[in-house]
Amino acid sequence: MSTSRRRFIKNSGAALVSTAILSQFPLTFLSSCSMKKELSFGFQVWTIREKLISNFVSTLKEMREYGYTEVEMCSPLGYS
Repeated sequence: MSTSRRRFIKNSGAALVSTAILSQFPLTFLSSCSMKKELSFGFQVWTIREKLISNFVSTLKEMREYGYTEVEMCSPLGYS
């Protein structure tokens, strides 16, 4: 398959323009987003159920000091 000079220049120009446009897309997309996102970590209360039953508030405060910011509450039969 032979390619003419005109077709080669046309395809090369289209590739160059599309590469230039697409290379700028992530920069404009990321500039609107925060570069540093705060990660949040959580736990399930089932893992600390005995301690949680004895003192609910202080146990949650202690877990907060460890760096946990989210809690997944559950109600298995063992809590009653």
